[in-house]
Amino acid sequence: MPRSLPLRRTGLFLALALLLSLAAAPPAAAQQLRAGSIVRLLNSLPQVAALGWTVDEGEGMAALPRVMQGDPFAAGVALLTKTGQLNQLKQIARRYGFADLATWRTTGDRVFRAAIAIEIPGQLAEMDAQLAVMKSQILAAEGLSAAQKSEMLNAFIRVRAALQGLAEQADPADIAAVQPFMPRIRQVLK
Repeated sequence: MPRSLPLRRTGLFLALALLLSLAAAPPAAAQQLRAGSIVRLLNSLPQVAALGWTVDEGEGMAALPRVMQGDPFAAGVALLTKTGQLNQLKQIARRYGFADLATWRTTGDRVFRAAIAIEIPGQLAEMDAQLAVMKSQILAAEGLSAAQKSEMLNAFIRVRAALQGLAEQADPADIAAVQPFMPRIRQVLK
């Protein structure tokens, strides 16, 4: 029986999703990201979390490639479609002033991509130090095959490279728009 993950409690999943979203350059911005849109998006997130939706662990893992393309909100909407609560999400998006779910989703992807780009440059040195410690621990682990050890190390290296890629490719206008909201975004990510 597959395990079910309550998404309101999966801060780790969201953090991983956001970290992996760094692999892609931002989409071409059709419109400037405005403070009002950022506020409305952040205000909507508690209601989205309150939907209490769950996804099968395998479905969550299957969404990671889309997340790695830089679209964590789009991946979440795709997962939510399977729960039968898509109409509720559409209502939340409209209630918070978004023309439609696509606008809410795109705004979310842009906001969180920029937020990660703001946070990452100061954390790369720490990640390198953690990798050095992890490498020695993984290589010393007796219960893992050489292939498992290699995969674990490569996974961390891929995440680090994705983070650096986003920091280098994020839309500067989105970063500037999101910067004043970082204290609130950090609270949301806790």
